[in-house]
Amino acid sequence: MEFMIGDDVGLCRYGSGSGDHEGLKGKDINCKWCVDGYAAGAFVGFESARRVSEDEAVKYIVDVFEMSKEEAVEKLNEKGLDKEESIKYLGKTFGDNPRRAKQILGFLQSKTIAKKPEW
Repeated sequence: MEFMIGDDVGLCRYGSGSGDHEGLKGKDINCKWCVDGYAAGAFVGFESARRVSEDEAVKYIVDVFEMSKEEAVEKLNEKGLDKEESIKYLGKTFGDNPRRAKQILGFLQSKTIAKKPEW
């Protein structure tokens, strides 16, 4: 697996077997790996981020989510949520409505960006 820590998106991973870029979302030990468009942006250079080793990713989880090293290693390898589960999880955890959850996960585009240019 590959890991990155983004300035705005936090810990991201790719290569977990899901086929998606994922971001670790939550407030505590119950955090979940969610499909995340901004995590994908971190891997391709659209988001400010830096590559980190597995050990650095574990340290990040220990520090941010206040887990033991063993729990952090388990979390690092935990199966992620799919797109719909990710949207529901953000709603349940943070009280976001589905539209806001999609925005947070980078699934909605601005109407101006979504339009085809007229040039």
